Amino acid sequence: FAFHRGANLNVPPRLRPLAQERSSAPEATSPPTVRRDDTCLVLVGRGTSDPDANGEVAKLARMLEEGMGFGGVYLCYSGTAKPLVADGLRAAARMGFSRLVVLPFFLFDGVLVKRIYAAATALQEREPTLEVLQAGYLGAHEHVAAVLVERAREAIAGRAQMNWSLCKSRVQIVGF
Repeated sequence: FAFHRGANLNVPPRLRPLAQERSSAPEATSPPTVRRDDTCLVLVGRGTSDPDANGEVAKLARMLEEGMGFGGVYLCYSGTAKPLVADGLRAAARMGFSRLVVLPFFLFDGVLVKRIYAAATALQEREPTLEVLQAGYLGAHEHVAAVLVERAREAIAGRAQMNWSLCKSRVQIVGF
């Protein structure tokens, strides 16, 4: 067997429309009509000790806010990075929006996604006048498969491009 090092997924162009699709889906099934500019997208990333990786998720949050017309976006993480999910949901609830759309930026379901949904449900119970919608995680989708195949091909061909310019293991980053 030969092992090849591939680049991480980051937020490639193919995953952006999938994140858009996932965040729009629960709005379409909700009975109340709430304007998009009165909705806050709560994007939940995995969270890591690498600020550059966390920054990729922050970049996606900004793109979704601006590209989809959300009134606001709040970014939180399921572990390691802060704010954590429960804290992020509480903060987003205090922002004054009528609706929150909680989008886990995860490839598959598991313990962490279940915890995210449980925290969203708990918030809905505590704040009955605030609509809290749960968007689906990325999951099995042709865009995810295409990105994984693309990364594998790059690795095998020796073309895996990784952004090392801000890696805390390579250069001094503030706080590390």
